Amino acid sequence: MQDYLKSIIHDLRQGGINDIVVSDMAGEHPEREDNVVFIRDARSTAFFAHGKALKNNSAVAVILDGEFLSNILTVSTEAWFQKANLIIVALYSSYNEVQCEFFRRSVVECVTVEQLSSNLLNELKGKHGPVLCNFVEFSFKKPAYDYSSILPLISDNKLVLYNSSKDIANAIDIKGKHCYGFVSKYMGMLAVSDDPIYCLCSAECLMVDLNVFNNRYCKNRIRMIVLDAEELLRTEQVSNWIESNDIEFVFADSFTEDLAKQFNTCDHSILISVEGH
Repeated sequence: MQDYLKSIIHDLRQGGINDIVVSDMAGEHPEREDNVVFIRDARSTAFFAHGKALKNNSAVAVILDGEFLSNILTVSTEAWFQKANLIIVALYSSYNEVQCEFFRRSVVECVTVEQLSSNLLNELKGKHGPVLCNFVEFSFKKPAYDYSSILPLISDNKLVLYNSSKDIANAIDIKGKHCYGFVSKYMGMLAVSDDPIYCLCSAECLMVDLNVFNNRYCKNRIRMIVLDAEELLRTEQVSNWIESNDIEFVFADSFTEDLAKQFNTCDHSILISVEGH
């Protein structure tokens, strides 16, 4: 577990908050601790914490990257109406990044701090509703992805990349903070383009936008390569869902020339999960 997360969890517990749910978009495998749950998707993280707060009638903390705060607005609004004591800890690397005016109407209190003191937490956990605590000087590590071994093997088509570690000429590179809706953007591009568009992304990025495959506008046109070193797609058993939407799902240790030929010439939708990255 990253040291700053250990520090935040320790401070929360010192303040009497034992139930903690962490949105871990970095995709790491943290050390497990009692009453600490790690979920990649920020929305699922917040809804899970909201349910725990209602069930146990106690304060539950949510830790997430402040860049994804807008994605849990619905949860905070529900917690506000139901008076659930959800303590939202949004992490930022600097004060300039804190932009939460849109969020204030869905919480009973909003504070910005550099330290989670016991006095502050005792005050926040006594609120009848959700509170937002902007925690400055910390931020999640956002991994970038190297697609250089794959790009020479695919046809010279339009490219959409998720958080590429290198600048690729003539490619649309969508950065990590926009992971929510990344696949939706790709589907939208397919719907209005007559030319093939190839999409390369990470498994974590795909997992937060899986529902978008259930649409009627992009049949036989999806061309996706997903980097999945942790075999997340295999572990979560999402192949049935993807294939049910008429998309061929292929597991591969690496992206070979034979696989590239299949990918470039197929006349149907295909998604290839590449573990060797």
